[in-house]
Amino acid sequence: MNAELLLRCCYIFMGLIIVLVGIVMPKSKPNRWIGFRLKCTMEDPVLWSQVHRVSGPVWVIGGCLIIINTAFLPIELVIPALLGMIFLLCIISLVHIRILLRRKLTLKER
Repeated sequence: MNAELLLRCCYIFMGLIIVLVGIVMPKSKPNRWIGFRLKCTMEDPVLWSQVHRVSGPVWVIGGCLIIINTAFLPIELVIPALLGMIFLLCIISLVHIRILLRRKLTLKER
């Protein structure tokens, strides 16, 4: 087995792990192991649920895109695509948390 094939297998495995995390996210409760463990999400189970219900499917799609990119992109573009996708998945989830927190504060003010 050559080095390129081994790298591609490792990156596909990473994509599968992200898909698995995305599948587990919507069903999880606040915990120490999986999910967005920010102070605001850990203290509010409703916020945790809302964030992970949306982030889970986004992470599943992102993991599938990582697998597809790994299979078809040239090997020198796979790492930047992988890192970019992971960064994008985190940013999308964090922006969603920010939107929910802002909405929650707006409702409290009324």
